[in-house]
Amino acid sequence: MRDAAAYICWSMARAYDGRQIGPFVDRLAPALINVVCFDRALNCRRAASAVIQELAGRTQRFPHWLDVIGRTEFAELSLLEHTFLQMGVHFAATYEVFREAIIQHLLTDKSTHWDPAIRRLAAQTLGRISAVVPFARRDPALKILLERALSADLNGRHGAILSLAQIIGNDRSLNVEAAGSSELQAKLWRTVKSLFEELKCRNLYVGMGGEFMKEGSLAMVEQYCARGWTVPKEEGLRSSWQEVVLSGVNTESDVVQEVTVSAVVAFSSALLKESTNVHHEPFLKALLGVFSRHEAAFAVSTVARSTVLMADEVLRPLANDFVREALAFLRATFGSELRRSETVADVVGAVVRLVGRFMGEVEEPLRQEVADWLIRALEDHTITKQGNVGLLVRVAAMEALKTPDCPFLNSMAPEQLLQIVRLVAGEAVFKRNGSYPLAVKKLAALGKWIGEGKQKSATGLLPEETVKLMVQLETDQGVISEELEQYAVLVKLFDCHQLTPWLWPGLICVIADPLLEPFTKVFVAFLRASPQREQVLETFLKVATDKAKDGRLALPLLVSANALLTSVPTSGEWQEKVATVCWSVVKGSANPKKYLLVADVFCTLVPLGSANLGNAMRFLYVLLGHQLPRVRSYTATEMYTALMAVDDLEGDGGDGSQLMEAVELLQTTDWLVAAEARAARERIRAIVKQALSASE
Repeated sequence: MRDAAAYICWSMARAYDGRQIGPFVDRLAPALINVVCFDRALNCRRAASAVIQELAGRTQRFPHWLDVIGRTEFAELSLLEHTFLQMGVHFAATYEVFREAIIQHLLTDKSTHWDPAIRRLAAQTLGRISAVVPFARRDPALKILLERALSADLNGRHGAILSLAQIIGNDRSLNVEAAGSSELQAKLWRTVKSLFEELKCRNLYVGMGGEFMKEGSLAMVEQYCARGWTVPKEEGLRSSWQEVVLSGVNTESDVVQEVTVSAVVAFSSALLKESTNVHHEPFLKALLGVFSRHEAAFAVSTVARSTVLMADEVLRPLANDFVREALAFLRATFGSELRRSETVADVVGAVVRLVGRFMGEVEEPLRQEVADWLIRALEDHTITKQGNVGLLVRVAAMEALKTPDCPFLNSMAPEQLLQIVRLVAGEAVFKRNGSYPLAVKKLAALGKWIGEGKQKSATGLLPEETVKLMVQLETDQGVISEELEQYAVLVKLFDCHQLTPWLWPGLICVIADPLLEPFTKVFVAFLRASPQREQVLETFLKVATDKAKDGRLALPLLVSANALLTSVPTSGEWQEKVATVCWSVVKGSANPKKYLLVADVFCTLVPLGSANLGNAMRFLYVLLGHQLPRVRSYTATEMYTALMAVDDLEGDGGDGSQLMEAVELLQTTDWLVAAEARAARERIRAIVKQALSASE
């Protein structure tokens, strides 16, 4: 209906003379502004924008039409947050002709909307408007919100409490210390202070709307305390405020959790400002007790995130206790299959930051344990049905690393520092969008920190050339923007033997990903030109041997081995070793895809020389007799192609004419029939053996 109404207005503007419809524009303008800024449907916002452009162009009477047309063009209307918080606030704060209509629309329609996201946006918009247009003198608006704050309508009650919270936080004309100056303000502060107790008495914190009431109450606490005001001194009111904050800690709602973090930080600061300061430490101890409830993952996550944001003077008395309890939580849950990775990430990030902030207060054994957990977090590659959840932990650990002038990093042992550099470099080479930009930035920062030489533990940690490469990742204008250019610098780190084993796992995954082929080409170009190519390839074999049974790397290892054989010059000894390593990856496996990939590797080896033919045939013989028809058939097809690529296959005498018979068998045998496949593979084995003997 709203879209149709806009279409009618647009049609009339097109059909009638501008002088005839001009008198109606002033009445339509505020309504159209409300639609273009606050309508939930994108098509309605764009329809209203079209009407505004048509009316402004034909009548020249639309209020402030030059500014309005520029701000309401189609491209500006895509994001609802932008239209509410930028456009709506601008029109209400700048133009009086739109102000009353906008405020009234937000109060009556959007703050009572059925969609909670719209109610939240309406509250934020009213708050931003109140920062420019004070609500202390707008009696009707505040009266509407105060009456609705305890109404029976859940949507209206939720929207009213959120709106009051935002207005209290933004309207500087409101002052709790001067509540007696206005009867309306006095009523406002009475309502705010007793609101939580009233909601509890009416049992509105439970049931379907309980989470909405917690969200509104926590937003009220946050905005009230953020203004620098102390918590109400009445013991009953103070207890109800603290109870609301602690109840938010225990919620599992992501939205309420976000508000709770801000409320906890603001509330703890407000308690510290009290003259007696007797309630501050008990509140922190209540938060501290959450860590012992290992099953309460959401609550632990909320407390961990809150501690990171608390001021130093707030947290200092119990900083050591928070670190100790957080470490106990990690010890109990980090290896559990039922763990919540988001919580682990929050706790890891919190303890690393806390130790960095409170080096003097945190005990030495705890600092060393935090360093160990930091390294363990950077190594986390846990994969579940939800995907690579270890990425959350790795990103949190990297974000917590602060350089330069980080006393925590400087207190670590050289081997711990080197391991951190290795893991961050490996994450950068891994080239995943979720962590790549952050890893590159942190690696460059670590390079600068090491290169400055101010920290004794970092002196001589890495060769000077390697440190310079790390620093090159970041220019004076910031991190290198061209990713291929970045990667060309990263792959040069493979020349550093201290880093190479930790870089290979990430690069193996890059080589195995067809979408990252340009980055694979960058590495191949580096490796072909590198004087240390043989050492780098030997390290690949060591990593492949160690990771042969790693479920995350098994398949990428096979793809990478085949890619290296086809793109990089390799020695016969290395080729023989890679065949053995690849077979160890698939040995005993029940995954058919592994057998298909290893068949590719062995068939790639066949044309590279008679020694490789004999070595590969040992494994191809097994694959040709595999119990799965698909594996037999695929191996035969690939082996046929490989033998056709052998030099002088059709020549007279020697191994060429003999191998031609094997090629014909591969082509004519029905490899889906087990009996026929067994006979053919025995004959092929004998032919290859005889051909190799003749060539010797």
